[in-house]
Amino acid sequence: MKILVSHPRISYCTGGGEKYPMDSIYFIAKRNSEIEFIIFTTNQGSEVSELYTEFKKNTKQLSNVKIIELLIPEKFSYLYDMSPGKDRFRWDIESFYFGNLVLNYIVKNKIKLDLVWSYYLPDFPFKLEGIKTVLNLLGYPKNKTEYREALMSQYDLIVPINVNTLDKWNDVLDVKVNDYKILRLGINKEIETQKETFSKLPNSFNILFAGRLLERKGVLGLCEVVSRISLDYQNVVLHICGEGLLEEQIKMFIKTNRLDHNIIVYGFVKNINTFYKDADVCVFPSNTGEGQMSTVLEAMYFNGNVITTTRNGNEEYIKNGENGFLFDSKDWNKLESILRDQINNRVNITNIRHNAKASVKNNTWEEYESNFISICKTLIS
Repeated sequence: MKILVSHPRISYCTGGGEKYPMDSIYFIAKRNSEIEFIIFTTNQGSEVSELYTEFKKNTKQLSNVKIIELLIPEKFSYLYDMSPGKDRFRWDIESFYFGNLVLNYIVKNKIKLDLVWSYYLPDFPFKLEGIKTVLNLLGYPKNKTEYREALMSQYDLIVPINVNTLDKWNDVLDVKVNDYKILRLGINKEIETQKETFSKLPNSFNILFAGRLLERKGVLGLCEVVSRISLDYQNVVLHICGEGLLEEQIKMFIKTNRLDHNIIVYGFVKNINTFYKDADVCVFPSNTGEGQMSTVLEAMYFNGNVITTTRNGNEEYIKNGENGFLFDSKDWNKLESILRDQINNRVNITNIRHNAKASVKNNTWEEYESNFISICKTLIS
């Protein structure tokens, strides 16, 4: 089975939409020699992410993973002066022209394929005779755009990561998605041997945020909450793992409010599981666009004490107060109240941690692999 993945951003971006495809492809490929992945991404001749470098290193040992980096024509180079987190339209423009480059490469080199697997709607919305196409929905759009129905119709099967993602898409589509197959996220449940983590100060209360530093992730609101709490509890520390557009703004907030000891920014962290494990609580205050954050599921497994937002797919895994905590996005007073309760030991976290880990026991790469292969074989046959 030969599967094509067209993903222009995996070579330089480090969000969940890039990390998750790389993790899943590597896991499936190293266990299934009969499945061959051909991955197309950009070659900008400049920066590549550490995540992608590691992926290339790992897959170099696998004969069934081929990575093709396409040079970017000069007329499109302006796009890479923009941050990839600027907005969705920046991604759309890149996907449209890059998909055409991939299509031309396939035709010119007469590459035979069984299936095209896409992780973003405009990445490869082309119909090739005898080749099935899948769109794996990892998130959802905030508003309606007319061209989406036309692009959706090009895919043979829509594969959302959960019911929440499907419902959110159907909210902005006139032509609803009825033919679909749920493919739930798998998570890595191993601790790296060469682990990196943060240093705990005596009697400190450590909060972890992991994700892209973008407005929709709510990280600035979390910083404000920690700033207020630090007036009463000097030992509270927020550890921020990630990179993105808001990094300099966050650092300026820290400097302006003299929070050097209360908020620490690490940038991109490769071995994030040890950070989850060593935190007192993990907080993910995203306000929109999340189908289901893999960071939430990972933190539920490695830490168990997770605070996150409603209406982002989290209700499928978290029951408030039983195996985690939910609050309405941007209700910063509620988040502050939850954190203060935990700092003051007004909450029994032991049972919550146990329940949280049990809730994600079936979110394994093995389960994901089995379902992925089943979807592919059924569609091809």
